[in-house]
Amino acid sequence: MNFKTTLTGRFVTTGLVVALTTSAAFLFGYAPGAYGAAPAVPHVVSFGDSLSDLGTYATRTEGRSAGRFTTNPGPIWIEVVAQGLGSAITLNRHAGWGKPPQAMGGTAYGEGGARVALQPGSNNTDATKGAGSEQTTLPVRAQISAYLDYSHGQFTPDDTVFVWAGANDLFQHAFFAHSSSDAAGDALVREAARDLVAEVKRIGATGATRIVVLNLYDFGQVPFFIAKPKSVVLSAWTRSFNDELASGLAGTPVLLVDLFSLMHLANADPAHYGLKSASSSACKLDDLPQRAVVFCTDQTLVEKDANLNFLYADGLHPTTVGHRIIGEYVLAAMKTAGMR
Repeated sequence: MNFKTTLTGRFVTTGLVVALTTSAAFLFGYAPGAYGAAPAVPHVVSFGDSLSDLGTYATRTEGRSAGRFTTNPGPIWIEVVAQGLGSAITLNRHAGWGKPPQAMGGTAYGEGGARVALQPGSNNTDATKGAGSEQTTLPVRAQISAYLDYSHGQFTPDDTVFVWAGANDLFQHAFFAHSSSDAAGDALVREAARDLVAEVKRIGATGATRIVVLNLYDFGQVPFFIAKPKSVVLSAWTRSFNDELASGLAGTPVLLVDLFSLMHLANADPAHYGLKSASSSACKLDDLPQRAVVFCTDQTLVEKDANLNFLYADGLHPTTVGHRIIGEYVLAAMKTAGMR
């Protein structure tokens, strides 16, 4: 595959040429015709964590940024996908950091720190306090339930549903809950993957015929974690989660896109993707309150256009161009699978 990158003003346009189609390095669950017919203008719905968060905690930044976990104000992958499908997607709610939840009316439910099914999520200081905690981290299970409450218990054939979650379950057992052993942590990570399979199947059982799930990229190899003692464990747990996810979704009409392989290639050969760096952060983290990427903007980059040349914003979350690469990869997978 080949990415050709050109600058257009402040943003990047990335043309993706797919040289492989049904390869396991590209997507899982490939079965042309297994998915619902593409509507003229799909209704895009997204569930997940900070990688899919359109600004749930924007009130924390007090107007200094859009409050996304990237190089603000750049679009993230789900917006790239929605636009590529001829649609759009907007934020579901503002919440957290002592503010009462404020409904925004959109269908992007992802919240930074969210786990698949459990609380507390990452940086949620007290799950019982809700809006009084730092991050509310509404789990994906609860996000789906919230959407079903809104939609009278059903998805429709016009819905194209995207799910990307599980990272915070890895982080919880590696850094917060401190599992009693690596084996115990691995078992809990696999349980989270099985929980995600159950939630994806619930989406299908309540009417959705077009479901796209992204697996996890290797968090043990990202700049933020690669030098830490838990990096090897994180890599192993990422593989365990992805294996359990693929096994659980096998034989279902769900498109499982292999982000693990994409990001592995981008980490190993950033120049192939038009990138300058995949080993450092685009944001000046020491200049940001609490080193939090939600405050990162064009004014806090390590160099001009780092949001367009670096893969990672903070060594963990993708930059504007990183999200563009992911979004176009997902669109190409959907095209190969006959979903667009």
